[in-house]
Amino acid sequence: MKTLFLVSILIYSSLALAFKAPTQKLFEAVEENNYRKAAKALHKGASPNAANNPDAPTTSPFLRAAILNRVDILDLMLKYRADINQGRPIDHHTALMIAATRNYAALAELLIVRGADINIETIFSRTALQIAALNNSLDVAKLLVAQPQMDINHRPDLCALAVASRQGFKEMVILIKSQTGNKAPSEECLNAAIEMAEYNHHDEIVSILLN
Repeated sequence: MKTLFLVSILIYSSLALAFKAPTQKLFEAVEENNYRKAAKALHKGASPNAANNPDAPTTSPFLRAAILNRVDILDLMLKYRADINQGRPIDHHTALMIAATRNYAALAELLIVRGADINIETIFSRTALQIAALNNSLDVAKLLVAQPQMDINHRPDLCALAVASRQGFKEMVILIKSQTGNKAPSEECLNAAIEMAEYNHHDEIVSILLN
């Protein structure tokens, strides 16, 4: 019985190491921006969703690729069943939110086309559009508001328009305010934006919002 137990432990350990090695190679490929190495690691069973990098224990290869704007490698990982909506445990930021933070338009476009949830929230109840507004990531914001399902009025007291108005980002304010139909800013969202702009003495923004 003891021998059987030891054999089981050895088999489990061997399988764990066999899994870890390709995944670690995938992390390395992402850091090096080495597409061929990434493809080889994925073919050998690397997990794009694993969070076992000793240098960044809460970051998967997929999210690390997003941070480094490795669009081609990230696209490759999606073909190997990467979870497109996975979020960092610390704040639930997805790859799309990372793109919104850094204005990675090509990355955002890929993720949107491949079906990323554009209205998913962070641990602080922010969507990708609110994050784009906070960071003045105009190129990504343009991609987001173009989507029919975009919820521009998420959290109306601190909607994306209000965030942009608080920051004083004129072009972002114009972009979001100009949306029409079911994507038009609600009265509550617009009032919150005006209040934010007034409080921060962004007079030009107030004028845009009132017209």
